[in-house]
Amino acid sequence: MLKNNTAASRTAIIASSNIKETLDTYPELKQVLIDLSPKFKRMQNAAVYNTLARFANFNDAAKITDISVCEILHTINRHLGTEDMLSKDMPQCIKVEPFDVKTNSVAISWNENAQRYVYQERTMSKLMQKVIQLEPQQSMVIISVALPNELLKVAHGLGYSFNLEDRREYRISIFNSLPGKTGTSWHTQKDDFEILDARSLDENPFDAILKKAKTIRSDQGFVLIQKFEPLPMINMLVEMGFEYISEQTAEDEYRIYFHKTVHLER
Repeated sequence: MLKNNTAASRTAIIASSNIKETLDTYPELKQVLIDLSPKFKRMQNAAVYNTLARFANFNDAAKITDISVCEILHTINRHLGTEDMLSKDMPQCIKVEPFDVKTNSVAISWNENAQRYVYQERTMSKLMQKVIQLEPQQSMVIISVALPNELLKVAHGLGYSFNLEDRREYRISIFNSLPGKTGTSWHTQKDDFEILDARSLDENPFDAILKKAKTIRSDQGFVLIQKFEPLPMINMLVEMGFEYISEQTAEDEYRIYFHKTVHLER
């Protein structure tokens, strides 16, 4: 239990930390979380705060908000001055450096695809996958009312170039500047990947999936089977250098094929 919130006595907030206990100790974190995602505004409702937050941890918060649990943890621990401790307690959480969209935007020097995609909450997952699967020397143009920070972070992390125009709405042109690939695509080998069925795990799926991901070498992969599409986990593995294909194979079954990219290995 968190009892003392002096700087010297603070410990890192981790994925399993209870939300209500954490916010009761550090009430200023409510606004920090709301700034991270408007979905956290529901905590301003006393009934929700005293019921849902009482039993939920930050893994649950990641599922509700579709934000990587590591991004949530880095944000709140940075505010508390305990980010270095987080790296020790949860080394799987990769340090995410501040990302300046305008600084990373470049002038368009590539041929643009004529097709346009609209970025909304309901299309976010599919567009994220399209960006990750963008072939070398190919581009895509996205229109969005809100600034799609997460999408641009992924594009930047994959080594893509992008141009951002802020008019009445955002226009984003993304280009995979990598040279054309030779050899066999990993897409044709994905059915041979080792399977991790999260539905039958005895341990916490979050821990098991991260353990598995850390064993994967460049140009290797694995298949995650789950009852739902685990978007927060997908986002986290993308930050770790994975690309993926998500397929719904039954009403209550998703198969997510993860492949560790060569150029992102650290």
